[in-house]
Amino acid sequence: MENADGSEDHVTHLDDTAQINVDQKRILACHVRYELSHPSLRASLPNPKVHAKMSGNREVLQEGGKHPTPVVILLEQQAGAHMDGPAIVEGPYFTTRVPEGWGLLVTDNGDLILEDKA
Repeated sequence: MENADGSEDHVTHLDDTAQINVDQKRILACHVRYELSHPSLRASLPNPKVHAKMSGNREVLQEGGKHPTPVVILLEQQAGAHMDGPAIVEGPYFTTRVPEGWGLLVTDNGDLILEDKA
């Protein structure tokens, strides 16, 4: 793909795709890694160094009833902060749930990466 400035970006990694049937709807899941061409836009992935700072708990309705779930405020995290789910992450423009079996990592740019640990 060519950018307006003449540089090119490439999709550099495409893992296996999987079809998942949920409530009679087919979902195609794939993993794509998109690499930005300009070095200043790339986030380096720090080694997970510190456990993510929790800002309390919130009850989440799951199978079997309500369960206390840790809340993580993204803007309060250091680079390399990590945690395994379940958790709730509150960012400046979003809130997301990190389910059991997933982990979160904060990059040096302050970006949030969610990873399936399975």
